[in-house]
Amino acid sequence: MSPHSTTLRSRRTATRLGVVGLLTALVLGALALIGPSAQAAWTTGVQAHGGKVVVCKTNLGDGRFRIKGRLDNRGAKHTHTGAVSRIHGNKLVANLSFRAAAGRTSATKSLVWTRAQRQRGEVLSVGFGEAAGIGMGGDVPFGAIRAC
Repeated sequence: MSPHSTTLRSRRTATRLGVVGLLTALVLGALALIGPSAQAAWTTGVQAHGGKVVVCKTNLGDGRFRIKGRLDNRGAKHTHTGAVSRIHGNKLVANLSFRAAAGRTSATKSLVWTRAQRQRGEVLSVGFGEAAGIGMGGDVPFGAIRAC
């Protein structure tokens, strides 16, 4: 093997490693930019025993907002249930229910909440409970909900 072919192979290897390194840096950089915003958007509605029901909102235009919710049970030692509801007076208008085992987060669910519904007096209520049914909850003011 000639010294010229060894030098050429070394250059090719260095070029390949450089390209792989650049692509890795680009992917990790993109993940770093995407990750924190998804984590930072949630507003805690109610929490207990290491679990919490969290919500966020996305503006759909014309006064409509998509309210997303989930049960983050990563800090809990047992299963919990949760709910996000739209309530008008004493009537349940829309409800999202969640269940998560200890150390887990439920799937994210959503509902739409319009300006007209809010002006009529609908409120967003969150609930958190034990698998056996005992629980607690309360209202979350629209202005307190962070953007997703």
